[in-house]
Amino acid sequence: MSNPRPLARKQNNSEILLEEENASFSGPLPPPAVLKGYGEVDPQYPERLFKMAESYSEADVRAQNTISSAIIVGLIFSFIVCIGGLATCLVLAMKGMKAESITAAITGISPIVINALSNFRNPSK
Repeated sequence: MSNPRPLARKQNNSEILLEEENASFSGPLPPPAVLKGYGEVDPQYPERLFKMAESYSEADVRAQNTISSAIIVGLIFSFIVCIGGLATCLVLAMKGMKAESITAAITGISPIVINALSNFRNPSK
């Protein structure tokens, strides 16, 4: 809250004061004093804000679960590609196809290398 300051002077030397108030908060709900102010405007506002915060929280949880599931499916798929590529490499090597065997080995190992490099660049994920 800032200090009041004179806005204009009247003829009888009294002053008109302008008062400015700023409030900020983070999170889904405002502080209790602000929430009380909303309740004074309309008694239903605090309850509506609580419901809105709860629905956002539930949506957040669902999104995190979906992302976790997608990551697990991606890891399983990468593992299958890796094993398939390495098995193909072995079969081709036994048949004497060296170039094709090397290509299959690179295909099999690439998901592991790509995952390792992406985790090295973005360790927070």
